[in-house]
Amino acid sequence: MKTVLDFSDPDTVAAFEPVNDVVMGGRSRGWLEPSPHGAHFTGTVVLEGGGFASVRASLSLDLSEYSGVRLRVKGDGQRYQLRFTTSASRVVYAGTFDTEAAIRNESVKQVRVGSERLSLRGQSD
Repeated sequence: MKTVLDFSDPDTVAAFEPVNDVVMGGRSRGWLEPSPHGAHFTGTVVLEGGGFASVRASLSLDLSEYSGVRLRVKGDGQRYQLRFTTSASRVVYAGTFDTEAAIRNESVKQVRVGSERLSLRGQSD
């Protein structure tokens, strides 16, 4: 297993910017910030008027050798989505994963989003 993004590096965390439902008139807020164990996504989702909070980074990564992505997450019991966009087109590969409500640090778990669980959205050029 190879680490592609190290979220203990403040520069990696700084590459991610908020994309929230305010673009659709909503009032949700979310952001990524450094934490002692990597990065911490914090936010509030307001379901009326949009209902999403997210972060996005424009990174150039060659993931062609990989069959999936493994994340170490400490969750809140909610479902999250991970998306990748190719540089050649506006095709988006998306996969969801569930988290468990974490009370202690021992609740950190690994989540694998394999290529078989990524759905294709959009059309290639």
